[in-house]
Amino acid sequence: MTAKVVVVGGGVGGLTAATRLAQAGTEVTLLEATGSVGGLARSLDIDDRRVDGGPYLLLDRAGLDWAFAQLGLALGDALALTRVERVYRVEAAGAPAVQIDANLEATAAGLDHDFPGAGRRYVRFIEHTRRVYATLSPLLVREHSRTALLATGAIWHAPMLLGSLRSVLRRSGLPEPVIQALGIWTAIAGQELDEAPSPLAFVPALIHSAGCFVPRGGVGAVVDVLAGAAKAAGVRIQTGRRALRIEVQNRRATGVVTDGETFPADVVVSGAAGASTLLELTDPPPRLARRIRALPMQSPGLALFGVSDRSTDGPYLVFQRTPAHRQLPCKLVIHPARVHAMVGPAPIRVLAPLRQGAAGSEPDMLALADELRRDPWIASTVPGFIPKHTLTPAGYGQANTLYHDTMNPVMTARFMRQGRLPRRAPGIARLYLVGSATHPGQWVSFAAISGVL
Repeated sequence: MTAKVVVVGGGVGGLTAATRLAQAGTEVTLLEATGSVGGLARSLDIDDRRVDGGPYLLLDRAGLDWAFAQLGLALGDALALTRVERVYRVEAAGAPAVQIDANLEATAAGLDHDFPGAGRRYVRFIEHTRRVYATLSPLLVREHSRTALLATGAIWHAPMLLGSLRSVLRRSGLPEPVIQALGIWTAIAGQELDEAPSPLAFVPALIHSAGCFVPRGGVGAVVDVLAGAAKAAGVRIQTGRRALRIEVQNRRATGVVTDGETFPADVVVSGAAGASTLLELTDPPPRLARRIRALPMQSPGLALFGVSDRSTDGPYLVFQRTPAHRQLPCKLVIHPARVHAMVGPAPIRVLAPLRQGAAGSEPDMLALADELRRDPWIASTVPGFIPKHTLTPAGYGQANTLYHDTMNPVMTARFMRQGRLPRRAPGIARLYLVGSATHPGQWVSFAAISGVL
């Protein structure tokens, strides 16, 4: 008798898990609350042009390669990938701008120009983190255990893994503006370097080795490929089906109740937000519920989508650090046309991450969006920028059925040490969680790997 699996949520993790299970001969039904699959990785249409609404860069090609291979897909054949050569620049008041390119020597030379002696230190830092990453990277595609730590030699790097991102970057001897630029990725999650997990220090090494990429059509093209693979494997995808409850009998998941039907299941896999799965779709033990409610949640922030008909040169991503701003740790301008040649006005996305707890009421967020539209830094970075569409945390929440208008828990150093959310739901047999909440971060590759595992 064929086992029946119901997958809740059609994000990258849910699609990957559903495909893998269907390919193994399981009868799989995927329930997606919204009108289309993809979750936060899905695309938007702005002025008849497709733009990314969520992730905007593939930072871990090796991980995504591995996940695709498990589904019988070749990443390079499935997606037209372009390597980003001029990756990002970080600007901040009172300090020279820091630019990180794919070319290590060019990056080091630029650092030396503004911070004499920093280039040599930077190269040494990259060489060290490359070696450590080579040792630890096998852990990304396997379940964690003491045996795995010993087998890979990762145990020898425990002091680094137990520290914060700042502690690792400080040991590089690089000047503070460079340290802040290397750690800018944690500002996207609204957290400080002292809170962030140390493995984020591997990002520069990845940029200079494996490289970072943008698919033709944006990161949303990953969703297209995964959705196609799911359908080809026989996954029954039902959109517009919001899960209301995961049925549990004798401490075992037995099905999913939606707003229109009940779907019996031998196994339930949830690709919905881990916090909402455990707190809203099941009845967790009080101790687990308290732990989950205490986790800091990441806001999707504010986003302005628009166009500009003025061609400018520069990197794909331009950040401005705003440490004095009460709500925004930084601002980010994303220029897709600097990776792929485009005809006509170029699509532009302005992303404004929010500090922890800084997301206010919808009127407050709309007022902050107006502030961004008048921002002189944005006007100078993107001359002629014309905003067309705005997304607030509530807008993201409504479009993606997010947990209290937030994304998954922020991957702080403490959260990573505690083990993140478990893939096997505590106390409920045959209920599994997939997606980035169960992996070391919120990259597309991590969600896909989690779906396979």
